[in-house]
Amino acid sequence: MGETTRRYINVIVQQALHKTEQRAEMLARTMLQTVSTRVEAGASSPLEKKRAESALSQARLSLLISEQKLNEYKRDLAIMWGDTNAAFAEVEGTLLSFPNSLSLEHMLSQLQSNPHVLLYADNYRVQEARLRVVQASQQFDIAWEAGIRRMQGIDDTALVASISVPLNTKQRNLGEYEQQRALLDSIDYQKQAKIRELTRQLNQVISAKDQALLTVTTLQDNVVPTLESALKLARDGYESGRYNYIEWVTTQQQLIDMQRTMIKAAGLVHLRSADLEALTGIPVFSDSPSTSAQSSQ
Repeated sequence: MGETTRRYINVIVQQALHKTEQRAEMLARTMLQTVSTRVEAGASSPLEKKRAESALSQARLSLLISEQKLNEYKRDLAIMWGDTNAAFAEVEGTLLSFPNSLSLEHMLSQLQSNPHVLLYADNYRVQEARLRVVQASQQFDIAWEAGIRRMQGIDDTALVASISVPLNTKQRNLGEYEQQRALLDSIDYQKQAKIRELTRQLNQVISAKDQALLTVTTLQDNVVPTLESALKLARDGYESGRYNYIEWVTTQQQLIDMQRTMIKAAGLVHLRSADLEALTGIPVFSDSPSTSAQSSQ
């Protein structure tokens, strides 16, 4: 289930990246048309047209590579249920929407029910039973006998009783007891070590998820809207002769780069959330959404 979730997220992310590449190709095509018009009117240098043609070729190449990558991820997902070809056009999901995540303290409190930890608990109970068996074998097995014996010399009878006690039994079992006790202590130590390891991994994954989420919210709320406005100003300024070609193409490339970064960061939030579920064995999201981000494209 964890691997299926990761492959599903990869498809969602690549679908969004593919749409971004489609927009980049469309913007490059529009730029070439605008530059060609100005070159024909003698308002711009033919060199700018060559640059615009090169930029369009690069955008189309990126689009083709993105499409191939999307098909690869879709096949990877379909393989999880035994298909070699993806029979679906796309997968559904809201990439830029993140529900409330459970706190680190809550997840740490649930570590005792983690399958890895439970395995040590089962082994600990089995070893405790073995130790009790060794302890029981240390007890003295006292044997006694009783009967009546006829005394020939005095022509009489007597009551005879005997008791036998094994010697050095405790010393003989001491070595085995210490060995079993050491194994019991070792299992407990390994359990505590596993809990510490899981705690460290949880801390690292949560930190990575929070950093990715911070990147998404910053880009979406501040950077991308600002670059959208700047791109419109740069294009209008180029058409009116106030800005040059380099200012326009640089702003456009910055916008596309930031959109790619935002999409990849959103994918990391979901991937790290899937890692948290794998580490804890419990769902890490609550029911109510706390962050909802919708892309304008």
